Amino acid sequence: MTTTRLELLQHKFPAQYGQALTPGFAGSGNFLSLAKDLVRWKGEYTDITPLRIYLGPWGLQPQIPTPALSDPTNYAQPTPWLPNNPLADDSFLDVQIFAEVQWGSGGVFHTAYVDWPERGCLFQVSGTYVQVNAIAPAQFISIGQPDPRSLPVLSATLALEPGGGDSSAPGTYTYRRQSWGDGGLGNDPGIDFQVPPFARAFIPLLDIEQLDNDAVTGIRVIQKRQPSHNGGVQSNVIYPIATFDPSWLAQPITLCSPLAGVVRLEAVGGTVAVSNAGMQFHLDL
Repeated sequence: MTTTRLELLQHKFPAQYGQALTPGFAGSGNFLSLAKDLVRWKGEYTDITPLRIYLGPWGLQPQIPTPALSDPTNYAQPTPWLPNNPLADDSFLDVQIFAEVQWGSGGVFHTAYVDWPERGCLFQVSGTYVQVNAIAPAQFISIGQPDPRSLPVLSATLALEPGGGDSSAPGTYTYRRQSWGDGGLGNDPGIDFQVPPFARAFIPLLDIEQLDNDAVTGIRVIQKRQPSHNGGVQSNVIYPIATFDPSWLAQPITLCSPLAGVVRLEAVGGTVAVSNAGMQFHLDL
């Protein structure tokens, strides 16, 4: 039976499936579409298949511009991926890219949003249908019309997952560091991060040195149902800045309760005039 199944998969599924596209901005609203259908595959609905998705490293366009203010001597050698111009990677547009991944089987489909880092990543899903699109948050694209040569060439591929999984790191969804809010409801200045789909843990992204300069004495981490729902607090912990370790382990999402839709960071004391904060969520992918 095992041999027959493998033969079926080998017959109907290629070793690699996907494509590379030079993206362009399209659409409007909170997110812009960069590239559609980098991967789109549909198999037999009776055979749910474990699959690996490769989000390839950002690729250079042939005529990508070189930064005007750069010193190649700052880079250690060798760089065989960019043998003659290690600065080329510095020319990418400052844009955060996510993979919009849709997968499932039968009539059930799921959607997850996964960080697409410049150096690529690998994660796993399973099903009989997979689609991967590339999107970017519009609020961080404020430079006007971008130089199209600074957009990366994106490539994604799909392959059979032989079992066990190859990626030692989970897929992630990252909120870039941004300004603190006014706190609201009489709270300390804080930011509410909505928990993304399939999240299981989180790591705050903080500038500890700047927080210390702003006289912030601690960081309060709160998990709750929604920003205005103070009665639905699931956890509330203060971490002193003086002993805060940026390499702390990912904190688990409170999955046993419906009251964990938001992770809130609050700055205790100080002014947070300059400091900013972000959040990286680890996904079950």
